[in-house]
Amino acid sequence: MEVWNSVSEAVCAIAGKEIPLTGEKCQAKLENLKRKWKVWIRLKEMSGFGYDTLTGAVTAPDDVWETEIQKQPAIGEFRDRAIGNIAELGEIFEGVQATGCHAIYPRFRQTESITIDSPSSTTLSRGINSDDASSASSPLQTK
Repeated sequence: MEVWNSVSEAVCAIAGKEIPLTGEKCQAKLENLKRKWKVWIRLKEMSGFGYDTLTGAVTAPDDVWETEIQKQPAIGEFRDRAIGNIAELGEIFEGVQATGCHAIYPRFRQTESITIDSPSSTTLSRGINSDDASSASSPLQTK
């Protein structure tokens, strides 16, 4: 939770004013966006559905919507509207495969070092080039 508290403090600092934001709220927001992204992607790829590239909306005849909403009520939220911030959510979630300490982030294009304040003051380097097929290592490597 310490990381999420740092995120909420950074957001408040960027906003330049005191806002009621906590680490728990930041974490919950990301989890909610991830859940919606997964539903929307699954919906977009389902048989019987189309995709409007201009609006970002998923399209289907009414009878297909009704049948699928009965099976999966969560998709109903996208019947009349697209998911917001499609491009940004794609940057965050697309192609990310979390596997614990060996998570792979193919969207990183450059290496970036960060230092985590801890008893050991570990410096981590992250980033792999998604165009380099030979880079299958973890993006977070301890230096």
